Amino acid sequence: MSVHDLATWREEQPDLVVVDVREPFEWDEGHIAGAVHLPMREAVTRRGEVPADRPKAVLCAGGLRSSTVISVLKRSGARGPWYNVSGGMTAWLKAGYAVVR
Repeated sequence: MSVHDLATWREEQPDLVVVDVREPFEWDEGHIAGAVHLPMREAVTRRGEVPADRPKAVLCAGGLRSSTVISVLKRSGARGPWYNVSGGMTAWLKAGYAVVR
């Protein structure tokens, strides 16, 4: 999904969970309000923190880590649907969308 799709979904589907898999220092630099912080290396062990019955949009800085995390979580039995945010936070910021610190 694009960052524009994500912005629209957040307005139209309040049950959408945004999952940010970046490192803590990246999260601290700015993240999407209401996102769940689930660093990549902790994704499997902390997957229970993400509601299983809701759609999830997963992002990192550019889209690679989030894609990897989605694959790993699916293989470990985590239920979807899962959506990778193309371009990640880099694209989100470039598009001018808000972040919190």
